[in-house]
Amino acid sequence: MLTYTQLENHAQHVLEGATTLPQGITFAQIIDLTGQWFFSAHPWAFREGVVAQLHFTADQDFIDLPMDFGALTVLEMTASLTSTITMTTPAELIARRVRSVTVSQQHYWVALVQGPKNDRAGAFPPPRLEIWPTPASNEENAITVIYRRKWLRFADTTADTSVDTVPVPEYAEMALIQAVRGAAMGWGERLTEPQGGIEALLNVLKKGVIWQATVEEDGMQQPNYGILQGGAIEDPAEQLGGIFSTATTSASPA
Repeated sequence: MLTYTQLENHAQHVLEGATTLPQGITFAQIIDLTGQWFFSAHPWAFREGVVAQLHFTADQDFIDLPMDFGALTVLEMTASLTSTITMTTPAELIARRVRSVTVSQQHYWVALVQGPKNDRAGAFPPPRLEIWPTPASNEENAITVIYRRKWLRFADTTADTSVDTVPVPEYAEMALIQAVRGAAMGWGERLTEPQGGIEALLNVLKKGVIWQATVEEDGMQQPNYGILQGGAIEDPAEQLGGIFSTATTSASPA
């Protein structure tokens, strides 16, 4: 597996040393900015499917999300037979709070908002879930979420970067290495701005065979998503208002 130190070595190799970087720019920053771009440049399957259990804290009207939270894909009450949950807007959530109506705590409304950043130092905080009504008691694993992970900044980590692995699968390592080498070249002024700089080089990367092969491999991680559901053919009597008196099925392709 690819480590942070190995990525740094690739960037240094392009520049033949660290002395050509602009003042204040570090290899950690180059790797982090490139990693963030890499994660957002394509809807990678390897970012999907992270499962987390969120806890209720008594008299606390929000829930912190994991530090690697990138985007929410699924949200359900873990005990869905006895309680339910609805996503809403921050404005609607505030409106429900100020109405001060006493309600049963078997149905909750939540809104995804950015957590506050109270100081200028440290990493930007992840979003959090504002919740109403406010939980009256502690409850472990109250909500189950599935989300897309984001790139965690190596510049903020205290881990051993010689063994700390980069959060990409093996089939994506070569494309990421290419991106880091290109970004380092751009910041090291080996690729001049009239030539398009970092943006031009990354654009060339996305048109190359390594990127395309990585995208294809990533897209085959789950080649089958089961039978399509929710269409008219699934339950024609219900979906089409009784046009069909009996259920029909589609013919299998030849």
